[in-house]
Amino acid sequence: MDMQAVEFSAFGDPDVLEPRRCEAPEAGAGEVLVEVRACALNHLDLRVRRGEFPWISPPVRPGADVAGVISGSGERVVVYPVFSCGRCPACISGQEHRCPDLELPGVHRPGGYAERIVVPARNAVPVPDTLDLTEWAAVPVVFLTAWHALVGRANLRVGETILITSAGSGLGTAAVQIASAGGARVIATASDESRLARLGRLGAHHTVNYRERDFADAVREITEGKGVDVVLDHLGGPALEESISCLGRGGRLVSCGETAAPGAHLALRPFFNRERSILGSYLGSRKEFLDVLALLGNGTLRPVVDATFPLERAAEAHRYLEGRHAFGKVVLEAPASRP
Repeated sequence: MDMQAVEFSAFGDPDVLEPRRCEAPEAGAGEVLVEVRACALNHLDLRVRRGEFPWISPPVRPGADVAGVISGSGERVVVYPVFSCGRCPACISGQEHRCPDLELPGVHRPGGYAERIVVPARNAVPVPDTLDLTEWAAVPVVFLTAWHALVGRANLRVGETILITSAGSGLGTAAVQIASAGGARVIATASDESRLARLGRLGAHHTVNYRERDFADAVREITEGKGVDVVLDHLGGPALEESISCLGRGGRLVSCGETAAPGAHLALRPFFNRERSILGSYLGSRKEFLDVLALLGNGTLRPVVDATFPLERAAEAHRYLEGRHAFGKVVLEAPASRP
C-alpha cells in the first residue's frame, strides 16, 4: 500500500518540502498504525528544515503533532510526542522526557506529514470527540511544553503573577490559558492590538504591545515595581535578557525554547542578590500529558487553530508560520480528513 507524504531531501527554504507517493509503514510488535487526520506545525519543523541540527541527515519527514485514528479500530487518538525506551531509570520513574534515548517524530524518525504513521502503542492516547481531530493536532507539543514548564518546573501558584512573552504563539496561547485557569495573574506581550485583544479573551489580565513600548517598563508599572513571580520565555536572546529584569525577588524564569536566538547574555548579580532562579524545561512526562488532555477534553482549555492547509501545501504552511502571521497553531490536514 502506498500513501501521500511530504518530505525534504536537502535543507533549505520551504520549497524543499516535496509531496511524494511512498510506501505506507507497517506496525510491528508493540506498535500501532495511525491514520493521520491532521498534523500541526511547530517552530521545530522550521529549524529542522533549515538544517540547524547538523546531526540530522535528509531525507526527513517532519511533524511531531499528530492526531488521527488507529487503523482497523477507528479509535480517535492523539500522539504523545515523547518516544522513550521505557526501561531506563528516567522512564521507570515517570520522567519519560528525560530518557537518554528519547526520540521525537519528525526529528529522529518519520513524522506526521503523511497519511499514516507508526508509533509505539503506548504513545497513541485515546481522546474524546469534544474537539475535532484538527484541534487535537494543535495540542501535543505546545500544551505539554507549557504545562510542564508552568506546573512541573515553575510550580506556578494561585495568586502569583506571570509574564508570558510573545504570547500569540502556539505555546503562548496554551500558557496563557493554563496560567489563568490555575489562578495566576497573567501579563502577556504581543505585537499588535488584535492579538492583545484575543489574549485577553483567552484569560490574560494585562497585555502589552511590545512594538509600542518597552515591556519591562510596562511590567514594572503593572506590578507597582515589585516584578513578577514567574517569566515564561521561549525566545532567548535580548527578549530573555529583558525578561529577567521583570522578575521580582525570588522570581523564577523558565526557559523552554530559543525561537529568536540560541543564547543570551546574563548578569549574575541580579540572580544571587535577589535569589532568582533559571529553570530549563523540555516537553513533559506522560502523566503530565494525560493531565493536560483531561482539561482539554472537558473544555477548561482550548487549542487555538489559526489556519489549516492541505498536506500537499506544507511549503505554504511553513512560509505562513515563518512569516509570523499565525495566532496560535497552523495545522496540516490529510486528504482523508477533508470532504
